[in-house]
Amino acid sequence: MNFPISTGDVTRLLGVPEYKVTTPIRLGKMTVPYISGRRAWYPENIIRVARIIGRDSPELRNIIRGTPLRIGGDR
Repeated sequence: MNFPISTGDVTRLLGVPEYKVTTPIRLGKMTVPYISGRRAWYPENIIRVARIIGRDSPELRNIIRGTPLRIGGDR
């Protein structure tokens, strides 16, 4: 995954509506930098919002890191 990513990409990654990721910003619980007038989400921002909204997981961290997921008994 190449960073930064857009707010829309974050909502798709977390599987939530946009207001779920923008509300913590609006309430001052976190900040996300702007690049050319758009929010630029980096891994630390994504993990922080995921924690706040209860969507943090090892699978999410693997996706952010670019590690392929192991499914079932495949090793």
